[in-house]
Amino acid sequence: MGLVAGVVFIGALAKGFAYDDVLVILGDPGIQRWNGLFGRLLEPYWPGSSGQSVGAWRPVATAVLGLTWILSDGAPLAFHAVGILAHMAASALVVLVLARLLAPTTAALAGLLFAVHPVHVEAVANGVGIAEPLAAVFALLATLLHLAAGTS
Repeated sequence: MGLVAGVVFIGALAKGFAYDDVLVILGDPGIQRWNGLFGRLLEPYWPGSSGQSVGAWRPVATAVLGLTWILSDGAPLAFHAVGILAHMAASALVVLVLARLLAPTTAALAGLLFAVHPVHVEAVANGVGIAEPLAAVFALLATLLHLAAGTS
């Protein structure tokens, strides 16, 4: 299912930054260099005054954005690739979790629906959306570990 998810969103690789990417990625010098990234992990996800009013703290997403910027020199393609890879992992994990609970065909169909569903477009195609597939990956990994522990 991961490959299907990748194929569905591959067109995002050719796009630039959009919407909130401008503020959160392009407008945040704190994630654009090593010596600023560590301090940003202790601050709200949204940079500047908007971050103080929103108050969301997403250190893993901030770290991924910062590492992606530093390793790619800010190339939009890299941010899109990371989002697609995270969605591919989440799609595969959906199938693995559901295969422990449902018939294999049902798990595969549900995973296919998850992989291609348009609700994921904003989370996968925009750099700032990385928090959503990352949260899905961690939640699904935790669920898979829990299910595995219960069956041994």
